[in-house]
Amino acid sequence: MGKNGLSKKRLEAIKMILTARQQVIQEDLVQAKKGLLGECLAEPNHSKTHIADSNGGPSIYQARVTNLEKCLWKIDEAFENLENGSYGICKNCGDPISSERLKIVPFTQSHVECKL
Repeated sequence: MGKNGLSKKRLEAIKMILTARQQVIQEDLVQAKKGLLGECLAEPNHSKTHIADSNGGPSIYQARVTNLEKCLWKIDEAFENLENGSYGICKNCGDPISSERLKIVPFTQSHVECKL
């Protein structure tokens, strides 16, 4: 067991969960990027230098791409934390994160309380 108190069996299960989540997010990211590309190609005013909708805010596709990329980054960090034994430890306070929270968001790095 690492300093996070997780058994080898539990760590392997977490790796499988993270891998599955990573694959789904990567597939969603491909679709979101296709939507973003289609949005850019359909834009009647090609003089815009920023990928944004007509009112100046980020498009739905751009926001989705950004969110999915952030999730992939967090999953990569979770894999690193599994390797170095810090998975399941809150990065803010150093206490263990509840197993219930890790089941819901397996790539989280903090307690709900610390995240707020």
